[in-house]
Amino acid sequence: MSALSFDELIALIGGRFGKHEIGCPHCGPQRHTAANRRRKVLCIWHSEPGFITYGCARCGIAGYASDDGRAPVSRAVLEKARREAQAFGREHAAKQLAKARWLWRSRRPIAGTIAERYLRKPRGISGPLPSTLGFLPARGDYSPAVIAAFGIPTEPEPGVLAIADTDISGVHITRLKPDGSGKDPHEPAKIMIGKSLGWPIVLAPVNDYTNDVTIFAHTDTDGMHHAAELERRLRARGLSAATAKLPEKSR
Repeated sequence: MSALSFDELIALIGGRFGKHEIGCPHCGPQRHTAANRRRKVLCIWHSEPGFITYGCARCGIAGYASDDGRAPVSRAVLEKARREAQAFGREHAAKQLAKARWLWRSRRPIAGTIAERYLRKPRGISGPLPSTLGFLPARGDYSPAVIAAFGIPTEPEPGVLAIADTDISGVHITRLKPDGSGKDPHEPAKIMIGKSLGWPIVLAPVNDYTNDVTIFAHTDTDGMHHAAELERRLRARGLSAATAKLPEKSR
């Protein structure tokens, strides 16, 4: 099984940085149908200049390639690729944020809905449900859902939370059965849209009891990274925050 060279890989992805899923030039031409020849089974990761990794889910060809000993890619090409990758990232983030805020604006108050039924019965929540939670009715092929806002709300009056659309960084959606008796059995039942890293879902005013906030996080890299970013944001708002470590998540 022959390896793919750095030059071949660069040509396949047009010199762009990032993760790319494309048709495999090794096993694709042997397929009988055009759809199978184009099937995106080869994944290419190009995250740093001069180094690429790749793997095909169909034929198993995999490895890495570097430009050592080859004519180097020009700085102009690399800078252009970096700018394109950054622009794509910003555009994607903006689209996801706009989608998250549109979904949040589409919500209904949670009281009296199947979303409240889900939280009260299957989830066993007996306390007040804040305005950072809402209900999304079923729409077309989309199931009804609980929607929760990532962001730091205000407390316009004692014990009452409010969050402006412009303060929302993302949303968490839990898709439900039509009667609210549980989560939708079809995957994915839980979806996050927009940014969640470093942003909490606030369910009660902090100042009702204390200015101290404890963040519970798993000891894996992602969990601690999220916790550290959330600590920074809370401390910037004058709150005392610390992280308590939970056991590492099971795989």
